[in-house]
Amino acid sequence: MGYFILSFLLVTLSLAGFYQHQHTDNLNRTEIATTTTQQAIETVHYINAINDYLYRHPDALKKPNEVVLTAAQIGITPHSPISHVIARQRVFVWQPFSPGLMAALKTQTRDSALLGSVKNHRLFDHSGRDMQVVVPARIPDGAMVYLN
Repeated sequence: MGYFILSFLLVTLSLAGFYQHQHTDNLNRTEIATTTTQQAIETVHYINAINDYLYRHPDALKKPNEVVLTAAQIGITPHSPISHVIARQRVFVWQPFSPGLMAALKTQTRDSALLGSVKNHRLFDHSGRDMQVVVPARIPDGAMVYLN
């Protein structure tokens, strides 16, 4: 009888541990999804603020060299590691690779064709096709880019 009770307790504790582990995994996935969604929303706001600035100051697009606007000019200081550069009359907004971020960016931009990642200083879309865009040298390989 004692072995039966001991076995029952061990099975109960094992199941409790399994369910607790499952719950922790679910919380971690939810946290990652929430973080990447917030980062994607911030990225969209950031590029929109840059576009608003360029609409009011179109000469910034016509400069022959690369331009990086200040947070004061844009009006946003991002919390995530978002960077940008204006080169060849295009705005490149990029950030380091983060698991789940590309999916969140696709959702927030409604599957924009302007999203990609950098490989050998070229931009590839989320399907892996070469977008025929050479990115500025300051954008590292592996970065996720939102092009405008």
